[in-house]
Parts: sequence; structure tokens; C-alpha cells
Amino acid sequence: EGGFGVVYHVVDHREGEVDRALKLFPSSNSETAQHEVTMLRKIKSPYVGEMLWGERDPNTGWWYLVSEFVEGDTLKEYIDGEKAGQMTDRDAVETIRQVLLGLEAVHPDDERKAELAELNRERDLTDREWEELLELGETGIIHRDVTPANIMITARSVKLIDFNIASQAGEEVDTDIRT
Repeated sequence: EGGFGVVYHVVDHREGEVDRALKLFPSSNSETAQHEVTMLRKIKSPYVGEMLWGERDPNTGWWYLVSEFVEGDTLKEYIDGEKAGQMTDRDAVETIRQVLLGLEAVHPDDERKAELAELNRERDLTDREWEELLELGETGIIHRDVTPANIMITARSVKLIDFNIASQAGEEVDTDIRT
């Protein structure tokens, strides 16, 4: 349970008994939920927890989000929890490398946007380049809560989770929430 909702470990029977995470947002947090669902739909990375579905339940008014169930421990457990001292230097470096890959996947690609904008000044962009530029303008998320509690270490990789207070790149943010 967190400040914005409650997450449950559930089994998806339609998909063949697959583990999922179900996050419920009370109706009082509907704006936050809608914001998170909208942003997470854009993220595709093996280093970021994958959002599968999200919408508002018309009966309760509560928003919900169904995502992959990330089995593992948080980095916080390896720092000051039950697994403290169990991470090797090599594992720590690999963890940070994968966190950075996850952040790179969600962060705006300002370099490529600038490159396409420069090309656009020099000549007309191709249809493919124009679509890429438009897509780059719609993507780009600033996580704003990268903490050991939001980094999951699984048997195969590291995954960045919890985009509650994330913001769209370039979006004006007015909040007192900080970690």
C-alpha cells in the first residue's frame, strides 16, 4: 500500500494462470491514476515494469492498472533490509547499468529530437522522419521517484517501477511530493 493506491498480486486466468500486479486507485486519486496509466502505455523496455491495461471501473469510480508482476526484491532490501551486504560490487554496477537503461527508455531523446529539428530546417522531413519527430514529442517521462524502493531486482534483470509522481517531459509540475 502506498500513498496513491494499493497493489495486489493476482492471477490472470484468461492468460493461462499468469501472475499480474493489480493496482487500485481510490476514486479520490482518479487524476493521478489516469495520469499514470496514460504515461505507462508509452513505455516498452525490459528494464521497466510493463503496464498491460488500465481504466476506470464504471461501478466504483476507481481506476485500476494491470501490469506484469515483478517477482524479486527491491534494491532497498539489499541496502538496509534482510539482504543487506549480499550484493557484490559487480552486481551493484550491473544493477545501476540496468536502472540507467530503464531511465534511458523512458527519458526524452532530446538529442534525436534536435537532430530531426535541424534536418527540418535544412529540408522537408520524410514521412517517416516526421512521424518519428511527432512520436518523440509525445514520449519522454521523468520518473521523479528513483529510489531503492522503486528498483526491483529479479532473477533475470532489474526493473524500474512505480511511476505515481512521474511527469511528461516538458510538463509543468506543481507538487509537494518528493522522496
